Amino acid sequence: MAALAALPYAIAEFAKLAGLTSIASLGTAKAIDTIRNYAKANPEKSKELISLLNPGIIKDFEVLSAFWKKYQNPFEPYLKKGYNSYLKANGQAMGIESYNAMVALVIAHSEVNNYSIDKL
Repeated sequence: MAALAALPYAIAEFAKLAGLTSIASLGTAKAIDTIRNYAKANPEKSKELISLLNPGIIKDFEVLSAFWKKYQNPFEPYLKKGYNSYLKANGQAMGIESYNAMVALVIAHSEVNNYSIDKL
């Protein structure tokens, strides 16, 4: 449970390094999704930022990941596959990945234009 209590700090540290200053205000689940999307959109930069993090923060993320893995829905891959097919059948060529692409675009746009979510 100590890792769960430290998570907001870990999120804030990565966000500070990545220039995502308001990520902590999104809530834990959305902040983790945002970090995951940032890492997908910027893999090299993410590796560089992770190397700058304190080893204790990385350990907190590992413990948190193990904690949530216990509660993983075994049907989620099937639900995602069905929803992905539904989106593609309705004109979303990228399917479920269109959500990740949109988040990546918003993050990239905010970096280029140097604004924060707090100002929106």
